[in-house]
Amino acid sequence: MEYLKQWIISISAILILITAVEMIFPDNSLKKYGKFVFGIILTIVIIKPVLSFLAGGQEDFTNKIKAYIVNDSANQSMITKEEDTIPAKTQLESSVQRLLKEKFSDMDFKVSLSGEMSDLDYKIKLSMVQVGVKDNGIKPIQKVDIKNENQAEKYPQVRSYLKEILKVDDNKIKIYEME
Repeated sequence: MEYLKQWIISISAILILITAVEMIFPDNSLKKYGKFVFGIILTIVIIKPVLSFLAGGQEDFTNKIKAYIVNDSANQSMITKEEDTIPAKTQLESSVQRLLKEKFSDMDFKVSLSGEMSDLDYKIKLSMVQVGVKDNGIKPIQKVDIKNENQAEKYPQVRSYLKEILKVDDNKIKIYEME
């Protein structure tokens, strides 16, 4: 990746230099020779990676790719599991929340996911899905259930939709009512 970055910087620098020098050139026959020379220089800079690949051969190219992969995986292993999964976890939570809101527009949701992410195939294995549901409609006053045992029974359509989109077992889904 660093090699590609340096290549793009080189092309950009050459283009800026060529433009600046062409602006200084007088409008005579010397200008067309200058454009020709600068065109050759730019062409060489652009095809330099291809020439180095042909000179080094395929083995050199594959060795550079393997070295990059080894360095990248070493850098990834230095990141702790918690730091590594936070962006993926929050992104997945917001996606599930958005899908629920699209499907059930008359309700608000708060999604919390727990699980671990596999380094090899970048899959997330969910161990717990907690969803807070707030019904936006006007409800009559109901008897307060302190144990909160029957809350999951109120939203079976939400539970079945979560099972469908997340492909998780029923016992891993906890639905509670928000205020």
